[in-house]
Amino acid sequence: MTDHKVRRVAGLVRSYLPQLVGDDAERYDRELADLLNSSREPRGQDDETTRALMAVLSRSPAVHRWAAAVLEDPRLLPPELTEAHERGYQELPSPGGEPVASERFRCPQEDYEWYRMSVGEPIAECPTPGHFEPLVRF
Repeated sequence: MTDHKVRRVAGLVRSYLPQLVGDDAERYDRELADLLNSSREPRGQDDETTRALMAVLSRSPAVHRWAAAVLEDPRLLPPELTEAHERGYQELPSPGGEPVASERFRCPQEDYEWYRMSVGEPIAECPTPGHFEPLVRF
């Protein structure tokens, strides 16, 4: 686990503390904020701060479970977003027209990428002469 991930999770959990620890949220938040802003080393290179952040994140069982769930997700998404994404739920686009996540595929030779816009659309083959093999999701 990298220092960057721990710092990111520590910053992300702060807005969830009232639900996770109730009346202790203010104390937790202050402690995390102090640690996130106190490092003398460049961000992501302070082992002592990372260990201290991990200790705070591990103190409460609810915060520990939440942080562990976020750290398991390579996108570092909060658990409720991860669960919704895994079920296939996606909010309607805003009036501004936000992009919709699509599956991403690549040639095993890594010279061609393609996004599948619909689940019903068959997976394409690599158009590079000599490859003509199915693309793989990544």
